[in-house]
Amino acid sequence: MLVGLAVTAATTALLAAATVLVRPQLTVSRTVLPDRLTVGEFALGRLVARNDSRWPAPRLVAVERIDGEPLELGIETVAPGSRRTVQYPVPGARRGTLVLGPVTVERRDPLGLFRRSRLVEGQLTVWVRPRVHPLQHPPAGVVLDVEGQVRGTATAGTAAFSSLRAYTLGDDPRHIHWKQSARTGTLMVKEHIDADEPTVTVVLDARASVLDEARFEEAVEVAASFTLGGVLGAASRGRPATLRIIGENDTGAPVAADPLDRLAAARPVQGETAPVVLRAVDRIDPGGCVVVVTGDDDGVTAPLLSRLGRHALVVVISLRADLERPTALPRPGAVVLRAPTAVDAVAAWRRLGAS
Repeated sequence: MLVGLAVTAATTALLAAATVLVRPQLTVSRTVLPDRLTVGEFALGRLVARNDSRWPAPRLVAVERIDGEPLELGIETVAPGSRRTVQYPVPGARRGTLVLGPVTVERRDPLGLFRRSRLVEGQLTVWVRPRVHPLQHPPAGVVLDVEGQVRGTATAGTAAFSSLRAYTLGDDPRHIHWKQSARTGTLMVKEHIDADEPTVTVVLDARASVLDEARFEEAVEVAASFTLGGVLGAASRGRPATLRIIGENDTGAPVAADPLDRLAAARPVQGETAPVVLRAVDRIDPGGCVVVVTGDDDGVTAPLLSRLGRHALVVVISLRADLERPTALPRPGAVVLRAPTAVDAVAAWRRLGAS
């Protein structure tokens, strides 16, 4: 009897092993859309299994990984020449970068004794961006530069001379440079650019010493709101807002070009002190508006206000957990705004703009 049981068990094990040794001709692909989310939104993952063989493909288990956590997705039997689609949500619960994958498919025997897996898709990144709160009254400053150095972002206009070029049909005859034309024997016209353009630079003070984890998330939302607010206010004149993040290159965060992607990847930095923020502000071109988003740190606010003559407007936004309501102190050339949350800070800014 014992021998019979042993033979039966061995036969069952062999049959179970045989079920996973047969490799189905199944092609599995994965897409995740969109690859940019706002905190609280969901992306949709989709696995498509295609059976190119003449035989049915047995049930498989696909394993997706979301930031290292496995997510098992059953792929039911796929008929010959057909396909099956499995969808799953990818939650953007927290700001940051979500690494998905790799994706494997596993063939498992009914008894759960054996499994065989193979890789079908690699890793991809989903960017979870911070919330953006509409400003209604974007900050703006002006860089005044007549006949001076011209930035590549300057737009064509009439305020400042830029260069000479050959005359083309349709050019305004009033712009012909007669002396240069006589010298070269070719009609030359003067090109002008509009150097009187609004500029906004947002500086995110990412020092862990002045912003705890919760307040850092609020600061990122404020920086996002003022960065996009600056774009809306200045882009019509050709110069978008500029974003600078303290310690951005020292955190090991993924490199990105889009400001919202950079803010999605932003992390607190350790060991930096107030002078690093002041140096970042000092490197900003004179004129324009500077918005510094910081925490509970008097070592930044006072020195910034002592530099008022260098910029058209300086806005210091301090996120502090000890406040019950926001306060705003406007003064010539500057605004000091203190608030407990990003929503409070933006609401206080709106009230200032409406007053």
